[in-house]
Amino acid sequence: MDMVVYSYNVDKGMAFQLARAVAQGYCKYLARPLVTSLKCFRASHLPRSAWDEQRQQWNARKILEHFILQSAMTCNNLYEDVSVGGYAGAEACLNPEHCTKLFRKESSIHCCHPTKQLTLLVVDISCFVPPMTEVFGVAISGEGCLVNIKETLNDVSAMIKVSMHEMGHVLGLDHCCNPACVMAFSEDLFQLNHKQREPCKGCLSKLEYIHPLLSSLIVET
Repeated sequence: MDMVVYSYNVDKGMAFQLARAVAQGYCKYLARPLVTSLKCFRASHLPRSAWDEQRQQWNARKILEHFILQSAMTCNNLYEDVSVGGYAGAEACLNPEHCTKLFRKESSIHCCHPTKQLTLLVVDISCFVPPMTEVFGVAISGEGCLVNIKETLNDVSAMIKVSMHEMGHVLGLDHCCNPACVMAFSEDLFQLNHKQREPCKGCLSKLEYIHPLLSSLIVET
């Protein structure tokens, strides 16, 4: 499955690092790979329809929906040093052989997305999801997620936790009541820093239950 990665106001290398951490972080839990190739873009702008003039903030869900649509429109036409729909510098960050070595392991994972494509958007902006005024991220199950590093204060470990949390939602997990689980809801950086990077045993059991039922949606490559 492809993962299309966008960065806005964030170094593209950092976005790639987070995408790889997510793929490797989940690969040991389920039976199919999360990612077979990564394609990275630097986004030159955000959709104006996602700007809330009254709040003076960006609507994170509207941004994510825009980029998921953008991924669907352009994922088969990404070339290095070409601007596609305003998103410049597209390139395949991993060649197929390298991808196979990194992600196609015996203990790797698969996703329920029927089109075999995920979107990861990494941004550094002030954004909200009603009724919350500031968010670490937002996810759409089976489609993709937005990770906002603004509130992490450049802490890479915190960025990875947010990325793992949001991708967990993409894979079908809900918020967890275990405060140490990566799927626990975090109101602030203090709570985020006290979580682990990985799902708890309960959430892993849910993943093991969810994905065999959804495997018929996925065609092996």
